[in-house]
Amino acid sequence: MINARRSWLLSAASGLVLATAARQLCATDATIPGDAMADHKRLLHEAVRLAQDNHKKGGRPFGAVLAIGDKVVATGVNNIIQTHDVSAHAEMEALRAACRQLGRPDLKGSVVYASGHPCPMCLAAMIMAKVDKAYYAFSNEEAAPYGFSNAPVYEALHLPLPTALPLTQLDIGMAPGQLYGS
Repeated sequence: MINARRSWLLSAASGLVLATAARQLCATDATIPGDAMADHKRLLHEAVRLAQDNHKKGGRPFGAVLAIGDKVVATGVNNIIQTHDVSAHAEMEALRAACRQLGRPDLKGSVVYASGHPCPMCLAAMIMAKVDKAYYAFSNEEAAPYGFSNAPVYEALHLPLPTALPLTQLDIGMAPGQLYGS
């Protein structure tokens, strides 16, 4: 009984630490200088444009941009339909291309811009690659009516949000249907 109680207390404390960290991250992101925020939005718009182009070509509506500073290192689109590879998500494609481009698996100092909230696989790969931050345009809730939410995968894996990687949703002035709709 004592071990179960100790385990519950550790779990509750971990949740409190994660919630506190999430609040701190949100407070930090709220103080981004105007020019930096414009760069984030510009790169996020590029990820959404890639997603729209991919969708028009018959692919899934997801795009990603990986940048270091203000320089785009790599981009990716969701290629699951084209390659029949379930891991060919836009973020994974951008991570793979960046690692090849830079000749290293460590992407410290990079930021990923994704059209949609990253799935657990992409999030894990970003953490493993030491990506500093990720920005996304549309949440799982916004993608759900179109069948593109990752929330069921997070639930199936019993993974809590937020995670160790700072994830920030930015408003890009576009409705989800403009990307996910037919």
